Amino acid sequence: MTDNKTIGIIDQPHDDYEKNPLGIDKHAKALTDFISGCDTPLTIGIQGEWGSGKTSLLRQIENQLDGKHRDYTENKDKFLQIWINAWEHSLLSNPEESLLKIVNQIIKNMLNQSALPNKEKTEINNTFKSLVKGAARVAASAAGGKEGVDLFNEISGQDDSVIARLKSRLKVTAEKIVNSGTTDKIVIYVDDLDRINPVNAVEILELLKNIFDVKNCIFVLAIDYQVVIKGLEGKFGKKTDENEWEFRAFFDKIIQLPFMMPLGQYELGSYVKGLLEDIDYIDIDSKTELPFKKEIQNDKKKKEEVSINLDEVITSILGNSIGSNPRSIKRLINSLSLIELFTSMEKDEGEGSQKDSWEEDIVDDMLMFAIVCLQIKYPDIYDLLAKHPNFKDWNDDIAFQVTHKKEEIDEELSKTFQQDFEQFMKLEEFNDSWEQALFRVCYIKPRYRRRATDISSLLNYIDKTILVEKNTDQKMQDVIKKTGVTAVSTSDTLQSDNKSSGYQTYFGDFDAWIEGKRQGVKSEKPMIISDTEVEFLRMWYNKFKTEYPDAEFTFSPTGGISGKVNRKKFINFAIWKQKKENIIGMMLSRAKKREFIRPKIDGLNVNDIRKYNPKMKSYKVPWGYQFFDINGSVKAFNDRERIIFELVNESYESTKNGHNLSISDKKRGQHLRLKNIFVKTDDEENHGEAEPWEKK
Repeated sequence: MTDNKTIGIIDQPHDDYEKNPLGIDKHAKALTDFISGCDTPLTIGIQGEWGSGKTSLLRQIENQLDGKHRDYTENKDKFLQIWINAWEHSLLSNPEESLLKIVNQIIKNMLNQSALPNKEKTEINNTFKSLVKGAARVAASAAGGKEGVDLFNEISGQDDSVIARLKSRLKVTAEKIVNSGTTDKIVIYVDDLDRINPVNAVEILELLKNIFDVKNCIFVLAIDYQVVIKGLEGKFGKKTDENEWEFRAFFDKIIQLPFMMPLGQYELGSYVKGLLEDIDYIDIDSKTELPFKKEIQNDKKKKEEVSINLDEVITSILGNSIGSNPRSIKRLINSLSLIELFTSMEKDEGEGSQKDSWEEDIVDDMLMFAIVCLQIKYPDIYDLLAKHPNFKDWNDDIAFQVTHKKEEIDEELSKTFQQDFEQFMKLEEFNDSWEQALFRVCYIKPRYRRRATDISSLLNYIDKTILVEKNTDQKMQDVIKKTGVTAVSTSDTLQSDNKSSGYQTYFGDFDAWIEGKRQGVKSEKPMIISDTEVEFLRMWYNKFKTEYPDAEFTFSPTGGISGKVNRKKFINFAIWKQKKENIIGMMLSRAKKREFIRPKIDGLNVNDIRKYNPKMKSYKVPWGYQFFDINGSVKAFNDRERIIFELVNESYESTKNGHNLSISDKKRGQHLRLKNIFVKTDDEENHGEAEPWEKK
């Protein structure tokens, strides 16, 4: 992990008035200019689904009206701005009391920020208190009944009602503030209305509309129109084409200027790529040609393959899954950050597969990215992937496990299924058997039915653009295993499946480890290990235990025997099949005594765990650069036993004394030193030069 790595991101509004990463600066500036030049009173409605960035937009407008933005310095002191969180005021309160709390805060903020004399502030405060002293009675009557109805009428139904007097006082206070100083307008932001129960949110809006019409004031409301619709269903019934005008009329009566959050215009690719770089999930130079291709028609009307940049890959995946909702994107980034931490730990433990190139690294990164997007947006499809990772093998039998033919048996669904099925089978997204199985799975749930084409497009993008001809089954198994920690499911299917398959995180002892290798585990095929090889492995393991009594040893199904001292790994000892023979491998830490240069040993292969490449993410983690690998036959290890144990001891001493090689992005100058370590070798007497990775 690099020293400057960000671990996750907080779900807070973005209020950088210099640059908004979503690329909506022009929208914020347009609204700022409108507020600066418009007449009052006015109510603006900022519409968008929950988490779409409404609060971030309001914060940007607020900063520009404050004069903090370099293009709006002339606005300093011209606008008195008040921020109201409607949701906080609604907690443990009915709509009437919430209204009184909101108006109370507006009055207090006006007075606190105004240049009015203290005597006048006190007089206004006292008048306001006398107007709302019945607030406690309103709260007490929230349960309803005749008393509650009478009190509601007292508050909102008469010309001399509390609301009428509140509005009058608000109007007078606003006039005095504007007339007494440099303030041109008062801008009141009402945020988080869509976090309130829809029925209560609509009641609060109905009450607030009576005070919005105040000279010198502009009210800016952050609201999801869908919340208004849900809140009005009790009055108008379910929204239909016939009664839609009633819902719109209610909204238009409150809002003079509607503004819809421009989700479709967000610069998602660059924004999300930046977040992925912040958490150190990717580290790719913008000029690097990636292994992702797409087919286009050139000027000669012939098809050709062209490279796709990372922004485009990210945008395509998001477009078919979580979309442009910033809150969902933050959840995505946090999930990937946590998974990345687990993956790094596995690598430190000697688990996890080695990658041959940075191209394979970025393919795996984008596969993980796509699957986590699917996990967040389509959890039911993710659960199906957890049981059957190779989606290209899906068929009617697998679909039946989910639907039990409900799409054909259910009285309502069966009326439309066959016709819809035949129509969809004509589309490219559903012309394969696995895609048709997916359609059946999606059809039984309305939300998935509406997004069936997107889900198919996402899985096809994974297949044809990310994985291409790679081992889909193994890749998908690996990524499902890693993403299980962030899954939200109503069952423990993924965990129980892992148990039933015989998969274990660690084996209890040497014999259990050997038996596990022979039988195979979920991510590995069974191995044929001879008795000679078993005794060789046992003998060396016993030597390790004898020589290093303070070390702790564990047995991993994929990583072999790992030894730790002071909770840090100094050795990993393993056996695996390579072509037609078994290979013994040993991973040791680079030693300070040898200036961290890997050795050269006759008869054995000694390699860097990672070729030197600072652009490659895995090179930065300890497992990538701190260790080197020795591998060969049983005979070769026995022949060079003395030299190998000398290296093991150096690895042990360096690790125990905290002298392991370290590198970070904050110390770029060390990269040259690291490159030298990666390309030099030595034996017992001499040093020699190895070929740099660039030439290989």
